[in-house]
Amino acid sequence: ANHPRDLDAIARAVAPDIAAIFPTLRGPAAYNASFLNPCWNDARGGKLLCLPAFYVVGGFQCGARDLSMRLTKSPDVAPLRWSTFWTNPNEGDFGKFVRSFAQAASSIMKRPSQMLAFSANQAMLCFTWAEHKRVHKTYSETVVECWKECRKGTP
Repeated sequence: ANHPRDLDAIARAVAPDIAAIFPTLRGPAAYNASFLNPCWNDARGGKLLCLPAFYVVGGFQCGARDLSMRLTKSPDVAPLRWSTFWTNPNEGDFGKFVRSFAQAASSIMKRPSQMLAFSANQAMLCFTWAEHKRVHKTYSETVVECWKECRKGTP
């Protein structure tokens, strides 16, 4: 089967709000290697933008909140950002999600080779399939043609 090769086009179709933040999915890395977190400078203003280095996700009563609170006691962890972005389409677009890490980016700039930022959602595993509309809806609408093409000639 002939699969799509233009990863940028796929990203723009599946998640235009996410694709708009990154300059490209191919070519030189947009991330600044001097940071432990995936951080880059905004093309419009040069402001440092960062994503979480890791996520703490869990189900109800699994200890994710306690673990997250314990992690924040480390001097090498930036202020915690609780987020339901991936499971709640009403939380805003990806730009808003990235901007919500402004305080963490400020901490990261002070100690770039030591500081980590993370995001936590203590109920993500409970709602991933039921409420993960952000990815599932757009993905299912976008891949229909690819799926049909791939299935041609298959009994």
